[in-house]
Amino acid sequence: MSTLILCFHRIANPDHGGRSLLAISPEDFEKTLTEIGRSREFVTLEESSRPSSAQRAVVTFDDGYLDNLTAALPILESRGIPATFFLSTGFIDSDLLFPPDALDAVMEVPRVDISAGLEKLIANGYWKALDTLASLP
Repeated sequence: MSTLILCFHRIANPDHGGRSLLAISPEDFEKTLTEIGRSREFVTLEESSRPSSAQRAVVTFDDGYLDNLTAALPILESRGIPATFFLSTGFIDSDLLFPPDALDAVMEVPRVDISAGLEKLIANGYWKALDTLASLP
């Protein structure tokens, strides 16, 4: 059968830092899990690579936002749903804003043209992280 891979970034309400297009509210996250769980079995990323006749789903998180731990993990644990978390290690112990967060901050300032600064923003953080990943064995 098939495996559905769900990729989340942030689990946050708009009034708690969830402005980003990458965010889904905890309520909508729970509704999504409920709906998917009606027809699919949640499995680990590793289990998804094994042949199966079942309809399966895998939950993943990109970027390593704190709300993955504080908001998503309790929901996942209460339902017994496994998940895989991918961290953006280039931003740990760094003063750099992760590019989507930096873009959110700029968008909050009225009448700012971000087109000229976006290239610099991405070059300062995102590409550095990609270079780091590319150099790993």
